[in-house]
Amino acid sequence: MMLSSGAFAQSSPKESAPSTVFDTVTRWLTVLGEKTEDLLAPRFGHIGDAGKSPWDGLTPYTREFEESYPVRPTCTVSITRDVGEGLVRVMTWDNPVVRVHITATVGAEKAETAQQLADDLKISISPSPELVGIAVEQPGPSDAGKTAIKLDYEITVPAGASVMCKNEWGDTEIDGVTGAVDIDSQFGAVDLRNIGGAVRARAWGEFPLRAYQLRQGGAFELQGTQSEFAGVSGALKISNFMGNVMVRELPAETELDVTCESGPIEVFVPENAAPEISASVAYGAVNSEIQLTQTKRGDLVIARGGTVGSKQRVSLHASFNAITIHQEGVKPQAPSPAREGGELVVTNTEQSIEIPAGAEVSVNAVVGDVRVTPTESAQLTVRARLVVQMQSNANAKAAIEALNVRCELIDGRAMLTTAVRDNMAALGCTRYRIDLDVQCPRASPVRLSSDSGYTSITDMSGPIVVEQGKGSVTLEQCNREAGDVLVTIQEGDIVVKECAGPLTATTQQGSVETTSVSGKQVIKAVQGRATVDLPKGELDVACTGGDAIVLANEGVLGDYKVNVEQGNIRLLVPDTADATLFVTATNGQVNSNKVRLSGSVLGDKREFSGPIGAGRFRVDLRVTGGSVNID
Repeated sequence: MMLSSGAFAQSSPKESAPSTVFDTVTRWLTVLGEKTEDLLAPRFGHIGDAGKSPWDGLTPYTREFEESYPVRPTCTVSITRDVGEGLVRVMTWDNPVVRVHITATVGAEKAETAQQLADDLKISISPSPELVGIAVEQPGPSDAGKTAIKLDYEITVPAGASVMCKNEWGDTEIDGVTGAVDIDSQFGAVDLRNIGGAVRARAWGEFPLRAYQLRQGGAFELQGTQSEFAGVSGALKISNFMGNVMVRELPAETELDVTCESGPIEVFVPENAAPEISASVAYGAVNSEIQLTQTKRGDLVIARGGTVGSKQRVSLHASFNAITIHQEGVKPQAPSPAREGGELVVTNTEQSIEIPAGAEVSVNAVVGDVRVTPTESAQLTVRARLVVQMQSNANAKAAIEALNVRCELIDGRAMLTTAVRDNMAALGCTRYRIDLDVQCPRASPVRLSSDSGYTSITDMSGPIVVEQGKGSVTLEQCNREAGDVLVTIQEGDIVVKECAGPLTATTQQGSVETTSVSGKQVIKAVQGRATVDLPKGELDVACTGGDAIVLANEGVLGDYKVNVEQGNIRLLVPDTADATLFVTATNGQVNSNKVRLSGSVLGDKREFSGPIGAGRFRVDLRVTGGSVNID
């Protein structure tokens, strides 16, 4: 599923070429229907059955299981709980032992049947010094009549262990683990406290998730979750759909990246902290007690501010709700106004096709978010979320059916197209969007064209071309095997992190941010800032109406050419750098705290140069109508 911010299209009489709607309901929707029939309906009761429990009329039988297994202190414990409902609680101690305590409660109409079913449960433990697997298996269907099952796990592990946990229809609690934690939770609360390793969590359902004191950050993919984070150090990435995100107690060094679609984001900044903040919201508002500069591009609000280069970096993206930034000790603002435009109607579809090795994946998308991630199989899997906002629900079905998704092989390429078939305004649709979650072979070349939205591509190794109208584009950990990375957006921002170049990034109205990109970087930003952090090769940066910031903390590893009009240049280099600087400022100043420069001043033009170390690489810095600052 895709969990990210984006934009809606305004309805207009314009029609697009027709295409075929998926006929397949998503697999997760099918699973939800089955589980709901089996569990939710009995739990809450059908109409007229209020107050009834799935255990009413059943005789319970309880079976206890407890064993201990010697392990290495840094072992991995893999826990699966997918039978019935129940709790998984993980605690720690100093012993190199994993202790497993399982309480199985089975209800049936007859006591002997309940006991038989409990005895038939297969408690499967796979112990080794490095890995302990824990699961319970249920026999196939029987004629036992009405039954209910509750399985509670209490697992004690060495403090240095890593934990993997899959829990369906139950709560998960993990406390004190100093290794990595990986959680897959469906329909249950999640509580994580005092985790020393990196956390990866997927949570589905309108249940609370609390994560406190995570020392190495984590990545969270959430749907409908009411989430709260506090005291999380390192990089914390959160994506949530139809839920909410609250973040408190920002540590002195943190990188916070939150995307929340159709839900609010609330961040509490410590009283004396000065983070660098970037925020954007589609069809919503940014409310901040910290001074931010806000600009509006159609229905997209973009806000930036704080301290550039701060070790506290905050990036927030939302849609159809508000982003609120509190400064502790400051009187809160009034709440943002309620959403206008009608009710949201959402339908999900899924389709998979097998594609040849090395086949290009070509995406042509209308308004909506697009996320591309890799798979190790030869399958291209597309999950689509079709969203309409209706003045009334009378034509909601027709509006959804007018949003088309087509996936097919044409001339050896996998072609994925989204389109709008009907006059959406005539159907009473005020806005629409089609969000795509695309999984394709890791080495596939990706070519993506999108009208607007939030686009992210992660961990792909083939060449990448992105052309987008509005919104934002993020590329992360794309270590290509061949070909260039080309990103162009007309209005919006580009973020590229830990990718291999050569990279060409161009925005006509927005900012570009790159981090740890190897190979040559060619960056052009108009009416926005270019920030290049830890470049690992040659640079060619051009900015108009914004600053260029180059943070070469690991040294100059290639020739630089930085040209700015109506903005400033800031260069940060270490004493160990090996480069010669050539600086030209027209109608501006040159300030160098790092390098001794010599040159001339003629009228409003200043030209200076000077070496660092042996002066191996050439660094050209040119500014018109601004200053050059070298630290």
